[in-house]
Amino acid sequence: MQRVAVVGCGFMGQTHMEAYRALANVEIAAGVDKSEERKRKVKERYGVRVYSSLAPVLKDESISIIDICLPTNLHRRFTEKALAAGKHVLCEKPMALTVREAMRMAEAGEQAGCYLMVAQVLRFWPEYMKAKEIMESGGLGRLLSMSCVRRSATPTWSEGDWMLKPEASGGAALDLHIHDTDWICYTMGRPRAVASVGLKTERGWEQIFTNYYYEGMLGARAEGSWAFAGAYPFRAAFTAVLEGGQIEYDSALSPSLRVYRKGAAEAEYPEVAAVV
Repeated sequence: MQRVAVVGCGFMGQTHMEAYRALANVEIAAGVDKSEERKRKVKERYGVRVYSSLAPVLKDESISIIDICLPTNLHRRFTEKALAAGKHVLCEKPMALTVREAMRMAEAGEQAGCYLMVAQVLRFWPEYMKAKEIMESGGLGRLLSMSCVRRSATPTWSEGDWMLKPEASGGAALDLHIHDTDWICYTMGRPRAVASVGLKTERGWEQIFTNYYYEGMLGARAEGSWAFAGAYPFRAAFTAVLEGGQIEYDSALSPSLRVYRKGAAEAEYPEVAAVV
């Protein structure tokens, strides 16, 4: 049984708690948050104590995992404290605001001999897992290119609008676009070069178009934006082009995952695991 403390009990922190509650081998041991209202809600919903600081959970030897769901500019500081205390860490994406910070976090994990994992959720999303499985099966041949889209209404729901402050979140370039960057690197490997253009406002990069260049294949392109109007529905999609056909995912479609094989008259709709 693993006992976990969630640091930051807002929307994402409570989303993590719901996931932990569904697992048989994990126990939510505590929360950490400064908001008295959130502390009350979490205590009522999950029956755990919520502290105002990290110190008590770091001293609790029964807690093995610290789950960090704080604004991005706080990730490094809290991750390093948890690792130094001998705790394994799950840190919400994006890992950090700069490469330098991310490298320091990785070094801290190595020095502590503890696991440090960044919560890049697409790697575990059923449709993306199934698509990766199909790619790796070899049935469609070599992967040639990838195109991705991720669009959202402007996120005005974060406390104090921290997501719209580039010094706290990194803007859409890091907080939103990072999903497809990770997916492209996960499926295609590290690119030899990357080039991005986009729309920058006082809220940072709000719309980004990135090209990823590879040897011996067409490459990849991704669009990420949270500059859309409030009524605009969230949409995530990708098209993987392989030698023998295409794999397409679109959150706006049902079924959302489709395979088009060369020579086939109709699309295939692979069965994907349900989200537990």
